[in-house]
Amino acid sequence: MPAPKADAKATKTEAARSKTDATDPQKTRSEGAATETEAARPAAKATQIEERRTETDVLAVTSTRRALAAGASLVPGLLVHGSGHWVLGERDTAGRLLLFEGVGLGALVVSLSGLALTGASRYFVAPLAAGAVGGAGMFGITWLADVYGVLAPDGGTGAPTGVRPRLAIATGIRVVHDPRFPHDVFVSHGFTVDAGPLWLSPTFDIAVDAPNRRYALDVGRRLIGATAAEPTGSGTALDVVLGVADHAYDTDRFSLTTLELSLAGRLELASFARTLRGSFAEASLGYARHWYRYAGLEDDPADALLARVGFGIYIGHGNPLRGEATVAYDHRRDTLAGGLLVPGIGVGYLGFFEQRTELFFARGVGAALELAAGSALVGTTQLLLDSSLFERDQITKGGPAG
Repeated sequence: MPAPKADAKATKTEAARSKTDATDPQKTRSEGAATETEAARPAAKATQIEERRTETDVLAVTSTRRALAAGASLVPGLLVHGSGHWVLGERDTAGRLLLFEGVGLGALVVSLSGLALTGASRYFVAPLAAGAVGGAGMFGITWLADVYGVLAPDGGTGAPTGVRPRLAIATGIRVVHDPRFPHDVFVSHGFTVDAGPLWLSPTFDIAVDAPNRRYALDVGRRLIGATAAEPTGSGTALDVVLGVADHAYDTDRFSLTTLELSLAGRLELASFARTLRGSFAEASLGYARHWYRYAGLEDDPADALLARVGFGIYIGHGNPLRGEATVAYDHRRDTLAGGLLVPGIGVGYLGFFEQRTELFFARGVGAALELAAGSALVGTTQLLLDSSLFERDQITKGGPAG
């Protein structure tokens, strides 16, 4: 009867194996891990699908929110600056824009009130007028910054070169519509030479249809910012500028000579908020002494406040396309544009608005379009050339560095 003994022995062996497997912790953990892995696969897949859905939803919300923010930057943003950034979710930036709007509006109201109360007295007119121009400029800049910040792509519309060319040339034509004078078309030419912190910029405008011509020379020293010798990678700059100009109106038998001193700066607004990358603000303040000379009469000297505020954006992040566009108010009346003709207390005292766009479409070669509106309308087109045209190893990263 050997068969039953063999069966019993086999049964005992199988039972022992089962007991060993049950008491082997390593094997138990391996089988458990495999089971957990199989169970986790559907959950992980579901999580990935959910993450993709979430990303899609976020993109959709961002697109919708950006459109709403653009509308809010206009209404009520025209009066409540920062509304666009508030809707976009940039609450800190919105608060800063609203704060600076309030500062600008306050300076404007106080300055205009002071001018009215003092009758624009020559003892108070300069600081009060500077406060009014600065306040109005800050009001305008904060609104334009709000609009730009909600519309600009990530990284901004462009970037500065962070270096000034050693030589920059601008030559072209100015067309002037001024009913008070016979001139209509001017040949315009100028260049700027950068020699380290010092630079000089002579310009001239000569009428082709009337005996009228204007010559000017500006000499400046860069206090902060890029030069041809010292790139900074930033467009922020500060210059002190000494200028002299002479404008002859031979047909009308008089001329105007001007000597001036000013402080001019540009600030990249990326330091103010990340949404404002690619934008900048400009401002200048100075003093001018005018000498009006009339045929057969004594010279008539006069003093003038120089003030300018503007907002601009860089165009393009590198070759071949780079440039910038600026809109500004210039509180002077001795240029071809003259001063705005408005009724009331501001008559004969306001300056002019201008818009200038520069675009380089190849290394060192570009074009500029400028529009100015005061008592006259002036349109200018220019060919732009700079020394990078001849410097093969120069690498540019964006628009002109101011």
